[in-house]
Amino acid sequence: MTTTVEQHAARVAALVEPALAAGIERLPLLEALHRVTAGGILSPVDLPLFRNSQMDGFAVRAADVAAAPLSLPIVGEVSARGLDRLDPLEAGTAVRIMTGAVVPEGADAVIPVEDTTVDGTTVTIRRSRQRGEYVRDQGSDLR
Repeated sequence: MTTTVEQHAARVAALVEPALAAGIERLPLLEALHRVTAGGILSPVDLPLFRNSQMDGFAVRAADVAAAPLSLPIVGEVSARGLDRLDPLEAGTAVRIMTGAVVPEGADAVIPVEDTTVDGTTVTIRRSRQRGEYVRDQGSDLR
């Protein structure tokens, strides 16, 4: 037997009608388990709070690694501890970066550590990346 769109819509309406008829009830968040929100929930901040790395690896300028494989000097390291003071990334260089760490100004891609080999203060990048790859922009999850 085939169900029409109208019949299906009527069945769905009958299922949700009791919940809608109950009206809106305001509760503290910790008492709202298994409830449904009556409206949108707004975030007071952007998430993530800042541009950060999705991977452990190396922050680079995508244009610098377009011809990979190639090697770049490692000029610094950014940990995920907090909002460290960072110098802008200069062309032709790479910065070691941890997951969740601030992406330095000037860097527009992250090369995952799996696509690199480190020899002292130089990183060999085996695969190019496009601008924005493995970089989470501020507010890209929530605004």
